[in-house]
Amino acid sequence: MNRTTRLFLCAAAAFLALSGTALASDGSTRGAKSRTDSLDVQTVTDSTVMQTAPAKPRKRTKGVWDRKKFMNLSYSLQTLAPYYGNECQGRVAAAIVNGRSIYLHKKPIAGMLKFSIDFGSDINYAQYLPLEGDYNLDSEVSDMLGFSGRHHLDVGLFIGPAVSVNPVGKLVITGYFRFVPSYSVVMMDTDIYHGFTPYFTYGGEIVWNWVGLGIEGRSGSGSYSSLTSLIGGGGTSMPSGYSTQALRMYLCFRF
Repeated sequence: MNRTTRLFLCAAAAFLALSGTALASDGSTRGAKSRTDSLDVQTVTDSTVMQTAPAKPRKRTKGVWDRKKFMNLSYSLQTLAPYYGNECQGRVAAAIVNGRSIYLHKKPIAGMLKFSIDFGSDINYAQYLPLEGDYNLDSEVSDMLGFSGRHHLDVGLFIGPAVSVNPVGKLVITGYFRFVPSYSVVMMDTDIYHGFTPYFTYGGEIVWNWVGLGIEGRSGSGSYSSLTSLIGGGGTSMPSGYSTQALRMYLCFRF
């Protein structure tokens, strides 16, 4: 092998070595770039998913017309008067009223006035003072129940119209009239009477947001018969008429 051939082979080997190094370097660069592009694509995809993911719905704050359910806790000044006889004055009386308002139109008139129909339940209890000149005599009723005195329980359902005004902010002023047919039980010292009594309640309340104060009148009269004579425990079978009058002051909650 002459000198020229050896030089040619050495030059070819050097060229091949340089070419291999350049190819390897180019391959590494392309691989790195490919990985970088892949990371960029993944980042953009994650960002897009985060932007398009639906946000959690926020709980909507109730407006003044959204609070349609209500509960009233009442303290009452109540009297019970027989058709013939002396009036019984109340010692203590209380009531709980639960109901709902159905508005008759969606948008308030003039932006502040709405009419509704209210319905619900009305439970009223009263204890009466003994009449002047009464004697603490034992009776079959007291012995049977284990307590004595004059007690009165009404359980009824009500329905009636109402008008509400929202003059400013969260303030709502309401006036109403309700018909309250009730099952009534009256315990006297010597007998227990029961009957159907149609009551009427009428009044108004002032509510701020969800709590307020109210005052109402309550009246009704009905015919009562002896419950003890019905179950064979004595008593009188002659019906008795009673009239009830009450003034209620109550704490109102709107939901």
